[in-house]
Parts: sequence; structure tokens; C-alpha cells
Amino acid sequence: MFFIFAFSFVALASRGFDGLIMKSGEERVVNYRKRFILTGAIIGGIVLLAALIYTFGKDGIILSMRNTFGPRIAEQWGARAAEAKMAALAGNYDNFTNSVWRSLLLILIFAGVGYALVQNRIKIWILAIAMIGLTMIDQLAYVSRFLPSVAGPKTYYAADDIVNCLKRDKDVFRVLPSQWYPHSRDLYLLYHGIQSAGGYVPNPIQRYQEYIGAGTSVMFQPANLLPYHGEASRHPAASYKLIDVLNIKYIILPVLPDESLVQDAGTRRIVADLRSYASRFKNIFQGRNFSIYLNEHALPRAYVVYDHELAQDQSALTLLMSEGFDHHQKVVLEDDPGFEPAETAMTYTEAEIMHYSANQVVCQTQTTADGFLVISDNWHPDWKVFVDGKEERLYRANYTFRAVFVPAGEHEIIFKYVSNAFNAGRALSTIAWIAAFACVVFYIAKSTRLLPKK
Repeated sequence: MFFIFAFSFVALASRGFDGLIMKSGEERVVNYRKRFILTGAIIGGIVLLAALIYTFGKDGIILSMRNTFGPRIAEQWGARAAEAKMAALAGNYDNFTNSVWRSLLLILIFAGVGYALVQNRIKIWILAIAMIGLTMIDQLAYVSRFLPSVAGPKTYYAADDIVNCLKRDKDVFRVLPSQWYPHSRDLYLLYHGIQSAGGYVPNPIQRYQEYIGAGTSVMFQPANLLPYHGEASRHPAASYKLIDVLNIKYIILPVLPDESLVQDAGTRRIVADLRSYASRFKNIFQGRNFSIYLNEHALPRAYVVYDHELAQDQSALTLLMSEGFDHHQKVVLEDDPGFEPAETAMTYTEAEIMHYSANQVVCQTQTTADGFLVISDNWHPDWKVFVDGKEERLYRANYTFRAVFVPAGEHEIIFKYVSNAFNAGRALSTIAWIAAFACVVFYIAKSTRLLPKK
């Protein structure tokens, strides 16, 4: 929506400005001079007023934003993250105020050059060069700060020691890269075929974001799944349970120094927290800067459980995080399957994944009792499931994942992503291409017939 708005704004502004400067004769001088002055004065006055308010009301505005957004950020990401955000806000406030004053200066320059054009004092090519030059100069500060140069793809995406170690495991699994790992939030791991808890789409499913502690944000924050941040800080044990159900087999943490060698108290506290967190896992690799820990408690990507509990919406996530819920024996479903579990509690049975791709997953199960095949991939209405070739009901499981009932014995289960909207769009696109090609052929044939014969 942001890019659509920005493009529309620029297109409309260009069209309006084009209509202004392309007028000719006395009409342009008389009629457009007044409009130009009035419009420039209104825009410049608004920006000037904003600049004065932001400059002289700095303390009050920062305090208001701290009181408004601070509690919300603390609720979602924890007190430490909220304090860091508020400190960054205060630190960047002067940059924001300077940008408003810079915008006012550019408006005045553009208005002056535009008015000179309306008065026929300069040529239009001078206006074009002036606008392009000022725009480029204005962007230099942003380009130098926010668009730093990086190494080429072959260097940037070259496998590091962490990737080389993880690629030895040919199983289907996820990793949790801590926020200190430089590729925790880009597609570096996915490039090497390693699935991260952060996902790999820019518009993730809301329930998955809530599951990983991101709330209404579309951003992945690795710290949300640590037991001393955000929601996990109120349920330390639950944070381990969430990553177990999420099939997080490996955790990437920085190499932890001896706490006695750390001078800063804040850093020493973080090291102690990470060391306590990592004690649940097995350190299997230590590289130059980062270590890989094996989560031996992680559930496989696909497994069969023989019992279930019912819970709707947010209560399903609450039940999953509760201390008494055993995710090795049960699955949380939102719809009643009418299935009576066995009287004796049974632990899960791992299912074999025969094929795994973005749009299709093939599993095989071999069990001695009826149960539910659970796959810790996101539920979506366009996913279909087939048991031995027959379509069955797909349940939303463990708040955001998928499950299907499978009877005892050996079975083949196929999950397929079938989007009617995508198929309809593909059909319409095909028809449009055929129609466009037919129009071109018809136009060429008609033009050829109309050509005079020699």
C-alpha cells in the first residue's frame, strides 16, 4: 500500500505540474501565477508550522510518544526492547527535525524555480536539470547511511561455517538464529536451503506471527522466542515448548565469553541469560563467532499423536503453552473430529517425509492405533490433504499448523496447495496473452492489406 500510494502521489503530482508548465501565452502568466503563489504559500506554510512545532516542542513530543508507544512495545517485545526503542527515538529526533527544515528549503527552491518558469524567465530544461540535481543531492544523506555497499552475491551468499555445518543434516527442520547472527532476518539461510523460524515471506500469516511472539508485527524478532523477552518472559518454560513444537532443531547463538572477562554489567547479564538458556541444549559446533546448539527435545516436522484437546482461537495458544499440556502426546484442535482417543496415553510416532516442497508434502505413516498426523507447517484454506488418494478434512492444529486424521496401519498422506484464485488468474492471463497476440496478428494482416501494391 505504501508503494502504491507513493507511486500514485508522484504520478498525480507530475500530471498536475505538467498541466501547469505546459500552458502557453498570456493565460499561463495571468491565471497560473496566482495559483502557483497560493499553492506554494499553503504548502510552505504547513511545513514551516510543522518544523516550528517539532523544533520547539521536542521534549513534549518525545514524552508523549514514550507514554503512548512505550507500554505497547514493552507488552509485545519486553521492557529492554521498549527502552532501546525509546532511546533510539530520542536519539533520532534531531535528524527528523532537520529533515523537515530541509524539506522546507527544497520547497522554497522548487517554488522559486517553478515561478521563474511560469514567468518565462527560464527554459523548461533548466527547471528539469535543477529538479533532478536537487533531488539527487537531497538523497545523498539517505543513500550513504541506509544503502551501504556490500560484497557481490558470490561473496555475500557464500556459505559460512554455520551453514556448512547445518547442511550436513538432510532432515527437514528449522533453525532459530539469534539476533546477533548477521543473517537472522534476511534470506541467506533460505538461499542455502535452511528453513528459519522467521519464515520466508514478506506478508506472513497472522497466527504464525502470534505464535512466534511477534504479535501484530510482520517482522521477525529472534529475541521473541527467547525466555527473557516479550511474551516468553512471562512464561519461561513455554518458550522452550514453542520452539519444540515449531520443529526448531538447531539454535544459533554467539560464542559466549567467560562472564568474569566482561566489564559491562548489561552485557554480563545478557551473557548469563544466554548461558542459562543454552544449558537446555547440546553444543555441537563452535565456530569463530557463533555456535550451533542441538535441540534434542524438538518434535519432528511430521509426527502422529493419539490424543487431542479442543480450544478456539487465542485459547488454543494458551493451552499449548500451559504447563500441563504434553505436546508429545496431544494436539490442540479447533474443530471436534469426533475421535475417541485410546485410554492409555501414548507418545508420538515420527512420520517419514518422502517429499517436501513449497506446494506439496508427501508423508508415510505406520502406526498401531488411530491418530492425527501433525505437520508443523502453516494451515491455510488452500491446502488440501489426501490419505491414500482420498481427500480428507484438514484441521488447524496447535493454533497455526496442520493435522489430518489417519487410521492405524500404513498410509500415504499428501498435502497439496491448490489455490483457486491463482488458477483463475493464470487462466485469465493466458486468455489475455492469446487475445493480445491475436490483436497484433490481426493488425499486421490488416496493415499489409492496406499497403499500396507496386
